[in-house]
Amino acid sequence: MEGDASFLELSRRLVDHRTISGLRNSSGEVTEVVSSNYSEPNFFGEVVSETMVVDDRTTSGHSNFPGESTELVSPNDSEPNLPVEVVSETMVSPKTTCFVSASYTKKLKGLESMDNMIHVNYTSPFTSPYFKFFMFTNWNDDQWKTPGWTKITTKYNYTRPANNARYGKFLGWKYDQIREGCDAVFFLDLNVQLEANQSAWMEMSETISLTEPGLMQFELQQNRSGIMDALVAIKKQRKDYGRNIQSSIDWFNAQPDFENDIPIYMNQVFGYNPKSPTYQKLSQGFWDHYSKEEDSWRDQPLWAFMVHRYHVTPLAFPATSREKVWTIAKPPPPKKVTIEFTKEVPSQYSGPTPPKTSCFLTASYSNSVKSMDHMININNTSPHFKFFLFTNWNDDQWETPGWTKITTKHNYTRSITHSRYGKFMGWKYDQIREGCDAVYYMDANIMLHAKQSTWMEMAATISSTEPGLMQFKHNQGRNGISDEFRMIQRKRKDYPENVQRSLTWVRAQPDFEDHIPIYMNQ
Repeated sequence: MEGDASFLELSRRLVDHRTISGLRNSSGEVTEVVSSNYSEPNFFGEVVSETMVVDDRTTSGHSNFPGESTELVSPNDSEPNLPVEVVSETMVSPKTTCFVSASYTKKLKGLESMDNMIHVNYTSPFTSPYFKFFMFTNWNDDQWKTPGWTKITTKYNYTRPANNARYGKFLGWKYDQIREGCDAVFFLDLNVQLEANQSAWMEMSETISLTEPGLMQFELQQNRSGIMDALVAIKKQRKDYGRNIQSSIDWFNAQPDFENDIPIYMNQVFGYNPKSPTYQKLSQGFWDHYSKEEDSWRDQPLWAFMVHRYHVTPLAFPATSREKVWTIAKPPPPKKVTIEFTKEVPSQYSGPTPPKTSCFLTASYSNSVKSMDHMININNTSPHFKFFLFTNWNDDQWETPGWTKITTKHNYTRSITHSRYGKFMGWKYDQIREGCDAVYYMDANIMLHAKQSTWMEMAATISSTEPGLMQFKHNQGRNGISDEFRMIQRKRKDYPENVQRSLTWVRAQPDFEDHIPIYMNQ
């Protein structure tokens, strides 16, 4: 590839512009974990609900709308009526405890994995008549199996997907089967695992149902100093757009009863009495503003403000630590995949002899080793293949079998730009420019399916043919650059202000044409 002026000049121009304006790559893919979480999507709490790896996967959380026709779908399997474990002697008749969750998506494949949910009929200890499980969703049982959960199926009614999920989270008490059939409700995000035993939940239900304000929550233990600090954390962790956060700040500052230094509560799990006038008034007041969709979709700052406004002091969970009551479920570990590149030249190979050297290159940068991508293990005994990884971690910190690390430290503000440098400008490093006839960039989550001989033959073509660049065109019906940017904004893969700056810049170029091919850069 040395002397390949067409690709070198193209990549130089791209990086020259990206380092100034931060243009996002057209495919919108991410080669590194920018922010870990998704326990809130970040998967730690709520899912769109809460992680701005901005996409349209799942709004795990909650919804239903007053006056709207809803369908109550019963679980497929009948629950075994197992005996209840011994409960506190102070309970003459145990209260009915209801667990409520929610998940709304536009596509079935974006729904929460049931691997992380409680399979009530099969693996849950909560199989007595004193426990019920309700799921707010836009899908029925024929479309999405949720063993042991009774679905409350509703339609979207809000602009923001997160709001569809939030309705059932805070206002589930408006539904008869919850208000009349439950003494206490525990909302929980779908990635929550219940750690307390049956009797503990029963005793907490007893307390919630008999004690005002009928609300039980943990305070957030993350050293956040009030509402403004919580909003700063949301922006820093990219869990909402900057303009939404600023609108929230402006609204809070305009409230005559605003006080910043108040407790912030954990909303992944909380308990409430669906018949409590105090909780009903509080949650309705919260919803009256939240549903306007005028500022941040994150619910914790506004909820904390409303708890203070209505002079509510939530009951404390009896456990000394949140982990004794519930934890965030860990996703199953990824499969260990090893790709074999054998020493022998495959018999199917029909390219030049000796074969060209093919180099596979990827990049992964992160502030934490725990959030690094899971790499494919490489077992390579062929002299015709090499594997390079651009990263900010060395072998002592992060083991990546079969990959040669190129450890770098860049000075870019955006962490994603670090990985983009190796992606487009890897040729600037001697071991790549001098040691490779053809380079295949690949995202860290890519699986290689072509045979050895196929990669060898493509390398021969790339190395001997201008412009020295081989790519697939996007086949997703995207109609040029403007359409690509609209998709990026619709799927929340970048901030609107960045998308608008990019559009303004490309349209200002004298050679700009909109309806041109878009290429896959994974």
